[in-house]
Amino acid sequence: MSIATPTKNIPDDDDQPFYEPHHKVYPQKVKGTFRRAKWVVLIITLGIYYLTPFIRWDRGPGAPDQAVLIDLPGRRFYFFFVEIWPQEVYYVTGLLIMAALVLFLMNAVAGRVWCGYLCPQTVWTDLFLAIERWTEGDRRERIHNDTGKMTPQLAARKTLKHFLWLMTAWWTGGAWVLYFSDAPTLVHDLATFQAALHKHTTRQWRSKRKDRTTPRYSFAVLYDPAEALPPSDQASIKHWARIAEKLSVEVEPITRRDLPRLAEFDALFIREATSIDNHTYRFARRAAQEGMPVIDDPVSMIRCTNKVYLKELLTANAIPVPPTVVVASIDDLAAAEFVAVPASSVGEAIAHAPATRTVIHRGRVVARSTVDQTIATPGAVPAGSLEGKG
Repeated sequence: MSIATPTKNIPDDDDQPFYEPHHKVYPQKVKGTFRRAKWVVLIITLGIYYLTPFIRWDRGPGAPDQAVLIDLPGRRFYFFFVEIWPQEVYYVTGLLIMAALVLFLMNAVAGRVWCGYLCPQTVWTDLFLAIERWTEGDRRERIHNDTGKMTPQLAARKTLKHFLWLMTAWWTGGAWVLYFSDAPTLVHDLATFQAALHKHTTRQWRSKRKDRTTPRYSFAVLYDPAEALPPSDQASIKHWARIAEKLSVEVEPITRRDLPRLAEFDALFIREATSIDNHTYRFARRAAQEGMPVIDDPVSMIRCTNKVYLKELLTANAIPVPPTVVVASIDDLAAAEFVAVPASSVGEAIAHAPATRTVIHRGRVVARSTVDQTIATPGAVPAGSLEGKG
């Protein structure tokens, strides 16, 4: 005897949907000690990410002062007092391996702590949910709004929510870009639309002649537009650029702010008053490290500002030099017809002294002179040259 049992209408396999229908999740606001701890961690972690590019770190003249900077044009990575070059990439490799090991260990020992508090996905999800809760209300209110009719007020609140989400995403991506450039300058240029204007106005406007060829080499010319007595004025540099163009050589003037771009060029020609204690020496040293031809090179700078070295070199090669006296202090300074400031450049602070005279160099008295001798003033060892640059 068989008993018939009622059967339900079971759809065929062909009628089954492949995916579960979407169901929106409405998280409820939570309060308590652990929730407060999550807010503290969120503020700290996002603060580190967003604000680190704006931290300053003094590295001396001519060097970037951003504490954490990935300088792609200069091929450098700066992290506070650490400067990593491409050939030192093993440091970065070691740090990445250590970070991976710490992540694996933390997930093995306290995986819930990482996923619930420190994971970037968790941190930014909490931030976006906080924005949604601030604009549309808590769980019950959001459910009521989504199941009801759309009103102008509700449309405005949803528009504000998506606008804040978009700005958060934009600033999150933009903050990453700040690690590759000077953060305050880039933010200012973007906010005032000067970035696009600078790119437009500094582009090279050239005629589209068919006979124009691509330059074989590019020369950087370091100069200071505000220098009172430059080794070469701007007219001379432009004249040289016109001649170089005929030889398929591109000449681009640069200033002390263009040190990160130096590796873009094939050679460097320094047309500023050089000195070993300012940015010109840093440019020359960087160019030499990059294997670029540079005039003046760092070794020549050091030699030419060492007047004692020049005196010995000239004497050893039987080249006549003026009578020279090296003094240890201003009190020992006799008198001279000419006075040369040690480690100066291109005749800087060289004075003819037919009578008693005071020489001031960089805001301080360095020499007084009255008679016919050449005197090297305190602080250096220079003597024998009437110019600070050979």
